[in-house]
Amino acid sequence: MLDTTGNLILSSNDSIGDTDKAYWQSFNHPTDSFLPHMKVLISSAEIHAFSSWKSENDPSQGNFTMGVDPRGAPQIVVWERSRRRWRSGHWNGVIFSGVPYMTAFTTYQYGFKVTRESDGKFYFTYNPSDNSELMRFQITWNGFEEQKRWNETAKKWQVMQLQPSEDCETYNYCGNFGVCTPSGSPKCRCMEGFGPRHPDQWRLGNWSGGCERRSPLQCQRNNNSGGEDGFKTLRSTKLPDFADVQSISSDPCREMCLNNCSCKAYAYVSGIQCMIWNGDLIDVQHAVDGGNTLYIRLADSEFGRSRMPPYVIILIVLAGLAFLAISIWLLWMLKKRLKVLPAATPACTSSKCELPVYDPSKSKEASIDPEIFLEMQDVASSSDLTVKVVAGR
Repeated sequence: MLDTTGNLILSSNDSIGDTDKAYWQSFNHPTDSFLPHMKVLISSAEIHAFSSWKSENDPSQGNFTMGVDPRGAPQIVVWERSRRRWRSGHWNGVIFSGVPYMTAFTTYQYGFKVTRESDGKFYFTYNPSDNSELMRFQITWNGFEEQKRWNETAKKWQVMQLQPSEDCETYNYCGNFGVCTPSGSPKCRCMEGFGPRHPDQWRLGNWSGGCERRSPLQCQRNNNSGGEDGFKTLRSTKLPDFADVQSISSDPCREMCLNNCSCKAYAYVSGIQCMIWNGDLIDVQHAVDGGNTLYIRLADSEFGRSRMPPYVIILIVLAGLAFLAISIWLLWMLKKRLKVLPAATPACTSSKCELPVYDPSKSKEASIDPEIFLEMQDVASSSDLTVKVVAGR
């Protein structure tokens, strides 16, 4: 029997329509197409569920397969024999994180689900937003994953989207610890804290060799010398492949990475939680739209200055506060002493400023020699004349 979903079922007469009692059904033995209502098993191993044709006109098995890799968080992968050609990025419960424009394709986004069946196993399923539409995902003979919709008017399948659609979507295009930017010139660059493994080849545009770390991490140096490692932020990113997932929050995720010398980076993604990478960072793409934030572990020397331990920072702050307190006390004592000194304020007007003249009759001190007093008067008169000349009088 061929049911309405396209599933060809072989069963006995008394169990027609009951797939649980079917002897055989085509949905359990797919070829090159993933159809709505079809289930793809998510197990502990890679599932190469779909196989391409050998050529455009030869339906025998070809070189490409498509299926689910369950490690970390499930993702769709296209293989060329045993080598990865493309991956969707991790499933976060809504979209595949490496296909950010899924949100723009409602016919693509709607209906992808992970379900747990009565046998206790998990499966990927897909249901279109409009059941009247005929839809399929196909692994083509030349290695592309295509989403197709049947065009009734033209009587043919219409391609809605395909992957990989450009160089940066090709698996690990820039090599380990490299970042691919579709609009970049050049497209490949090394992550901060890393340099080309083969500089001559890199300059020639051969980026497959990837990048290597410039400065060893603290745990990789003798006696754990130097400051504590830190993290550089890489935003809007298709996260690397081969993540380990932990059900913990963001701060413990960071600490878990710092406490493990093998940890190269971490991320915290809604719907997945803590993701940690203990191996090389592979297949990283800077997403034009969407993506996630990756925190890359680097040596303290990569931050432009050596970051001091907390106890040193505390001592510096305390010393600064002590210096400030002493300075305020000294200023207060100086101000207090200045208050006991007599003020000397000459009487000035806008047109004339006269110097005070000594009057011996008003002083209780010893008298001054008259000759010296006359000389002081001459100096005062001369000064008064000078002030008047300068003022234009």
